Amino acid sequence: MVSNTVSTDYREFVGKNIVIVEACYNVADSFIPTDGRNIHVGAACARLFSERGANVTILDPSSKVLEELKAEIEVFEGEINTIVADCADPEDLKRAAGSIQGPVNALVNCHSNPITGSLENLDFDRLEEAVRGDLLGPLFATKSFLPHLKKADDSSVTHIGSIDGILGNPHIPSYSMCKGGLIPLTHVMADEFSKYGIRVNCVARAMIVDKGDPIHENYTPLVEQTPTKRPAYPKEVAEAVYFIASSVASYINGVTLPVDGGRIGITPGTKL
Repeated sequence: MVSNTVSTDYREFVGKNIVIVEACYNVADSFIPTDGRNIHVGAACARLFSERGANVTILDPSSKVLEELKAEIEVFEGEINTIVADCADPEDLKRAAGSIQGPVNALVNCHSNPITGSLENLDFDRLEEAVRGDLLGPLFATKSFLPHLKKADDSSVTHIGSIDGILGNPHIPSYSMCKGGLIPLTHVMADEFSKYGIRVNCVARAMIVDKGDPIHENYTPLVEQTPTKRPAYPKEVAEAVYFIASSVASYINGVTLPVDGGRIGITPGTKL
């Protein structure tokens, strides 16, 4: 009897090249203010793919973050190569791509620069920084690694978007604008690159905290409007990325998948 059940094969990426662009992001002036850089989706994707046998290359401007992530992954004998790079700079991205040997089976673009401030008050330099990092960065990264993606029999690009790009967050309007732009970029990339056997999708994340960490007060009203009554954990978003990058999702192309605990499924302001 043939089973109709389809499950993700966690051996699928064993020995294959996975490239992740950005491990973390600067949160000094973001919606959840703190010092330094916030280590979330990119690092979680690196851990997950490495745990499941992939050869991971991860780019980030912070050498400190990369060193710590490499040490953590090497504890369980995972394969990871780190490259210090400006992830929105075409020359740095082309240099990083030139260091890769062989095909790339999956590219994950985790660019994130959630700058707070109204569009009226943000100066032109900050707005340009936001667009370059969150919208042009994924485009530049994909173009840089495209020759390697074309070498694989089947490959995928996954952009990390945000539900703020679907709805719009007035606290971080430049971020919302750029993440919103990823949606049609995903559509046109999927159309153009399908002829090479490359699928392109977007995972739209919501608020994220590390499991066990306290929830910042800025997240409280958002949690109240979320059916699951909590933020996502980084690994949950990474699992969605793994799924959509794998052959289990071979007919999923050009879509934006919300990973938000059901929040955008409810009309804002109506949840009692």
